[in-house]
Amino acid sequence: MSVIQVESLTKYYKKLKVLEGISFSLEEGQIFSLIGPNGSGKTTLTKIISGFSKANSGKIKIFGRSTDEFKKIKNKIGLVPQENNLDQDINVLENLIVHSELCGLNIKIAKERSLNLLQKFGLDKYKHEDIRNLSGGTKRKIMLLRALLTDPKLLILDEPTVGLDPSIRRQFWDIIIGLKSQNVSTIFTTHYMEEASFLADTIAFLNKGKLILSGNPQDLIKNILENFVFEIKKRISIESYKSYIYEDKTFIFTSNKEGLLSKLKLFGIEPCTIRETTLDDLFLYLTGEKV
Repeated sequence: MSVIQVESLTKYYKKLKVLEGISFSLEEGQIFSLIGPNGSGKTTLTKIISGFSKANSGKIKIFGRSTDEFKKIKNKIGLVPQENNLDQDINVLENLIVHSELCGLNIKIAKERSLNLLQKFGLDKYKHEDIRNLSGGTKRKIMLLRALLTDPKLLILDEPTVGLDPSIRRQFWDIIIGLKSQNVSTIFTTHYMEEASFLADTIAFLNKGKLILSGNPQDLIKNILENFVFEIKKRISIESYKSYIYEDKTFIFTSNKEGLLSKLKLFGIEPCTIRETTLDDLFLYLTGEKV
């Protein structure tokens, strides 16, 4: 079952086209990552999906319903925006209860769910802390917890771990994977390729408002490039090998390390690095740009 279906979505801001002909689907229980640099259209797309913005053309359905029927499905969706929109003047528990009531829960159930989630994720010690006193990482955790109050079947996360240290980021990953085991579908934006590669069943590259590629991350690397990349500290060209040049370095792809090493030695060239191919390599190969 498709949780999200997007067809030929286009969005303008005045005369600026920020999304052009975007099409993809998110299946039940799947984790889907939108990857792209700043300004690629990721946040705009999540705002359209979550009902906070409208497309100029194209179709979008969530749980089989159009965004005009968003009120009927809003409690099935949990949203974590990129910006911190917690109320800074009240404490953590009050933030969660107020949000729950806005979603239609009565105060008794709202308090019960809030306390249960705080305990489940090890955040109950913060329940009486004012939001302004919390670290950035803890605020992001509270925002994710808030999104789970209505027991959603779809999570929409916009740059959920941006600016967080690696240990906090990994805690987020564990939560998202745990939710997948409960058949929760997740769509998240990121410019961290490692994050997308680790979490996502399917990725989509966005660049300058266009979706340039989508699929399983490991399959895309295998089918478009090769398993290994050689980094050479100068510009060179070798026939029959896929490669790209970035900042006066050449990156050559191969599945036969020994074969490429032998060929490079014929030209007196030593690679400075040999490593596994990553999504960063794939994006650079396709666009010539870094995320």
